[in-house]
Amino acid sequence: MRDKDKTKEQLITELTVLRHRVTKIETSEMAFLKLVGHLHERAKELACIYIIAQIIDDPDITLDKIYHQVVDALPSGWQYPEIARARIVIGDKEFCPLSYMDTKWKLSSDIEAHGEKGGTVEVCYLEQKPEMNIGPFLDEEWLLLSIIAGRLGRLIERRQAD
Repeated sequence: MRDKDKTKEQLITELTVLRHRVTKIETSEMAFLKLVGHLHERAKELACIYIIAQIIDDPDITLDKIYHQVVDALPSGWQYPEIARARIVIGDKEFCPLSYMDTKWKLSSDIEAHGEKGGTVEVCYLEQKPEMNIGPFLDEEWLLLSIIAGRLGRLIERRQAD
């Protein structure tokens, strides 16, 4: 049946059904875009882990050079890498870029070697961002930082054993 042959009530019913379908499509599209964003963040975190694993696994560089390279690589795994800065403190030594600033928007994780705290690794934002799971940080970012701190702790243990 063509539209001109339909009653007003039939046209209104069809319009209502079409509006419902459009709403479902829009909702699905929003969910899809949210999922794509989530996957993009996980991909950045994985890439960061791979880069840092390569740095840590290089037996030919000193611990100090490793710390400097890790500090440079860490921000790439965060949601806002352009304003993220990292710092590693081992004993009385500090490794951070010149642009590092201690801010209140910070995540940190202890570096433990032989069951004792040997230092900390932290990432901060230079400016305020929207609240997420842990301040402006995602739960996955805290997990990433904990993984890196664990790898650094095991590296220190291996180097001390050598």
